[in-house]
Amino acid sequence: MQLLEGSGSILLFARLVIALLPGCSDVEQGPECRAFVACVKEADTVRGTVTNVDRFLPSGACWGGEKGAAVCESACRRGVPVLRAQEPRVACASGEGAR
Repeated sequence: MQLLEGSGSILLFARLVIALLPGCSDVEQGPECRAFVACVKEADTVRGTVTNVDRFLPSGACWGGEKGAAVCESACRRGVPVLRAQEPRVACASGEGAR
């Protein structure tokens, strides 16, 4: 994920935790990840790139259980400022307080 080089460790950690957590409940995509996915799409449009954010989408692996969802929301919360810093041409909103 070239777009997220600065947050690679965040995404790697999120992937590791999610891989270890069994999906057993239906948790909705959180506001932080809605904002993150929108921000990535905007950055992709500006840069002419394509970033795989499938796990953060409403049907993605993040929402299989409460613990995995919390990890993903945390990663998404930290991902938006990283994207803003890497690509000043995007105006990404944070998901804080959004629903």
